[in-house]
Amino acid sequence: MTDTPTIDLRKSRNFGDQINVTFTFLRENFKKLGKAVLTIAGPSAVLGGVGVGYFYAQIYTGNIEREDILGLVPALIGGGVIALLSGIFMLAVVIDYVRLYHDNGGPNFEIPDLWNEVKRDIGKIFVAMLGLAGLMFVLYVPMFLFAMMDVVFVMFYFFILMAALIYFFVPLSVLFPVLLCEREGLWASITRSMELAKGNWWMTAGILFVVYLIAQFTAGIFFFPAQMIGAFASASMIDADSSGGAGLIVLIFSILGAVVASLVGALPILASALHYFNLVEKLEGVGLMGRIDEIGGGDDANLNANTL
Repeated sequence: MTDTPTIDLRKSRNFGDQINVTFTFLRENFKKLGKAVLTIAGPSAVLGGVGVGYFYAQIYTGNIEREDILGLVPALIGGGVIALLSGIFMLAVVIDYVRLYHDNGGPNFEIPDLWNEVKRDIGKIFVAMLGLAGLMFVLYVPMFLFAMMDVVFVMFYFFILMAALIYFFVPLSVLFPVLLCEREGLWASITRSMELAKGNWWMTAGILFVVYLIAQFTAGIFFFPAQMIGAFASASMIDADSSGGAGLIVLIFSILGAVVASLVGALPILASALHYFNLVEKLEGVGLMGRIDEIGGGDDANLNANTL
């Protein structure tokens, strides 16, 4: 059990309150959630960060010729694939943590309990990602088919597609919380996400923007030294190869930045998972009705006691 007051997830909140509850939840669950993220998603985040960080380190320092960049593509692809795996684990860990928190009335569960849920859900997330990738492919096909025929049409279609993707990205930010919390299929989850975000598009977009900005700024703190040293090295202001000092620093900060960027990706996922419960409450008032029933039940019990 925990001495910290449990956060009521099923409560309708405005924009500011939802941002506050996201960071309050993170602060109060930092130790346990952080341990879960590091132990379950951390290993793949580190491996992916090494591959991606190594690629960017070579770019920053200018230690390779333009034609040699292709030789680094396997490291980038390998790091990207592992980073994708890390993202799948991250989605499952954070969303299942929030779901278990809600179902158990607080963080009254252990990491092995969370791991059991994650193992059950990673396949569901992977299949959903494949479905979304297939949908994206279908949407982009007309642009490639007409690329050699009508440039004007391609440009028009591209801008329309980008506008549509931006519009639908906002409600789909709660797709995976719906998928894992309501145990629906992909299409039903997409429909449900659109239903929940209806009338709350700007609020959802604002929450995503603020949280993503904070996450990117945090990761950028670690990338910045690598970029600065790499820029000086490329301008021949310092020798990136001298005793390997500057190059090693760039490599370390590039890898560290890539790892941190992967780990702080938990923050937008956490915000989406918590906002899912907020949207459900705004639409259905489940938590409010439950509190009313509790009050009514308490009044009935008092009345019966007085009658007796």
